[in-house]
Amino acid sequence: MLSNAFITVNDLLNSKIEHLCVRVLNLGLKKMNNESESYEYKLIPDVLVASVRKPIKKRGELKEYYQFLRETCGDVICGDAIMLLHYDTMVKDGLDVEVAYPISNTVEIEGIECKILKSVYAFTTTHVGSYEGLGPVTTELHKFRSSRGLPSGLSPREVYLTGPFMENPEDNITEIQVTVHDWESRFHNGIKQVLGSERYGAITSELQDMSEFTSSSERGKKLTSVFKKLDYEATEAQKYEIISGCAHIRPLEEVSHWKHIYEQTNDIDEMLRFYAESQQFIEKPYRVGNIIYTSKPPADPEAYANAETQEDKIRAACFCPLIHSTLDEMPRSYCYCGAGWARQLFEPIIGVPLEIDIVETVIDGGDICKFAVHLPDGFFDEV
Repeated sequence: MLSNAFITVNDLLNSKIEHLCVRVLNLGLKKMNNESESYEYKLIPDVLVASVRKPIKKRGELKEYYQFLRETCGDVICGDAIMLLHYDTMVKDGLDVEVAYPISNTVEIEGIECKILKSVYAFTTTHVGSYEGLGPVTTELHKFRSSRGLPSGLSPREVYLTGPFMENPEDNITEIQVTVHDWESRFHNGIKQVLGSERYGAITSELQDMSEFTSSSERGKKLTSVFKKLDYEATEAQKYEIISGCAHIRPLEEVSHWKHIYEQTNDIDEMLRFYAESQQFIEKPYRVGNIIYTSKPPADPEAYANAETQEDKIRAACFCPLIHSTLDEMPRSYCYCGAGWARQLFEPIIGVPLEIDIVETVIDGGDICKFAVHLPDGFFDEV
């Protein structure tokens, strides 16, 4: 559930990640406004890191954490400094930032977490100079990713090839990594698992020649066709199982937070009240009988409030860049992806698999994207 906050966030922060045995898929695409730089698509492999995660308000606050890691980890550091910016977490006052160094062995030091940063794919570019210039470069890279119809990951990265924080700011070399959520691989795997390989091949044959650099319009045209086939080939339950699994992965700490509130109150309505106050919903979540009705906040609240046409409303409400190129052409079943975001919250809280229906969606003329979460029979007899 990323929003247009990238512009302001990246004016405040910014950076890169180094050659950690990175396999580069350099497809040689030139950056639109500067032919001396190119965008690359990379696989960033798993890497063992020592990290510190803190909310910050200014980039300069990162200095002490990198210094702490260097002083305490010493010779086990084996690569360039990394910064991850985490979205959709419980941090509301400032930015949820994680600073890290690759390490050759784990260390046991209070305040430091040693873990594997999982592999991701990312569009990347390199910026030379002051960190003040990172914001505009990052924004353009996000625009390019969006123009390919690909959703961003929830934790973009920077890697500092020099520094970080060189004495002369012009000596800073930063690789900006705009991570890409693996929506399409999840979609392909879901069809195979639910419908089988033979039906998978028939449904997705026209997607085989797509790449990460396929334009959003072409990607949208092909996926719209595939979703129409899926509407014909699969039941609603099958489509829900396939497409809900494509959603972004909600941060574990956020899910744990709401689960804890429910366990403490033993009251689903009280948990919903706290949840409703946590973000800017178009319509606050609520319960009627055994059904919880929940919707997604708009990607661009200001644009949504000022929308004059349904197309304006779709562009403002939806987080998915692919929908911006298909607008009202994509079947509503695509929005089971949004149901998957709700599923990741309510299933751990309730403790059983749940049925979630699409009530309305902006891509088929609705005012909001709204979902009905069906609580299990007897739920209120048990609480």
